[in-house]
Amino acid sequence: MIDLFEMFQPAINVLLKLQPLITAPELLPWMGSAVAMLLVTVLVPVIRWRRQAAAMEWRRTLAARARA
Repeated sequence: MIDLFEMFQPAINVLLKLQPLITAPELLPWMGSAVAMLLVTVLVPVIRWRRQAAAMEWRRTLAARARA
């Protein structure tokens, strides 16, 4: 069985080493902006893709109803 704790331990160690840099008071506004930009660049395409998939499914449903 895969031990998730062991699998993520290297990433956790890197984050713990970077914590003083990430939480530095002079970098907090910049880090907030960077996180916001990353979220937007990931979330917007995912939301579009899900909306498009839902629309395609609705079209399939309507087509199936029309055939029935």
